Amino acid sequence: MPHVAELGDRSIFMVRDGEPVSVPRSELFAATEADAFVSEPVNETLALSFNCYVVRDRSGTTLIDCGIGNQKRRAYPGYDMRTSRFLDDLSLGGVAPDRIDRVIFTHLHPDHVGWSTIPSREGWSPTFRNARYIMSRTEYARLEQRSRSPRSDGWLIETFRDSLLPLMEAGQIELVATGADLGDGFSLIPAPGHSCDHALVQIDCGSAVAVALGDLLHHPVQFATPTLNSAYDENPALALSSRRRCLEMLSRSGALVLTAHFLESPWGEIRPREGGGYTLARWQ
Repeated sequence: MPHVAELGDRSIFMVRDGEPVSVPRSELFAATEADAFVSEPVNETLALSFNCYVVRDRSGTTLIDCGIGNQKRRAYPGYDMRTSRFLDDLSLGGVAPDRIDRVIFTHLHPDHVGWSTIPSREGWSPTFRNARYIMSRTEYARLEQRSRSPRSDGWLIETFRDSLLPLMEAGQIELVATGADLGDGFSLIPAPGHSCDHALVQIDCGSAVAVALGDLLHHPVQFATPTLNSAYDENPALALSSRRRCLEMLSRSGALVLTAHFLESPWGEIRPREGGGYTLARWQ
């Protein structure tokens, strides 16, 4: 695995779900934010990867987020009917699906929950048969409610039906409050805005701390310009408030931060940047 960290009593490695997706800059970031790129030049087309993280220690094996998944119908072309080698790549890292004890979600968008299920004769079945799938009670309830409305987006209905409902029917979901202590050194830090109850996942490694950012940011330019919202943020004002608060907090923590969509330099340490904003420094 190209990205592996030994932190205290835990080992963390990154697994990507398939190839990155190319997104026009104008799609990822609102046109009204175009002036942000004057001082921070960014290509017209951006590549987003789908980074998931495995945490191993004596207590077991935890997966944080699980990508887009395979053979799932999605309205967005980059997500539709993908065929990645995600499970093979997990195995190359020494992790068989049945050895995963816990899956923790930062939020319930389709590019973070996709590998929660795989095709089966029953339709869709849990990929990680021995795992507890831990997710926000608020996010699950909202998605369940919206999935029943014919006016909801197709991706929302599909995601609930093929990636979450089978877990609930199998009795493997654990619904929690954001901010909860999940035990074994894992906890959720509230960071709403991108989704209604989005959270960061904090991992206490004894002598060090790691934090999975989820979709607090989508691209490195948002470190330099924290006021830059993604067009995918459901509540832009709340997303901005969460980003400012969390980046300031993490810049003082010395934590290893784990990004969800950065293709290059997917993890590092957040440090204040002279003149404002932040930078993601190489993890030592």
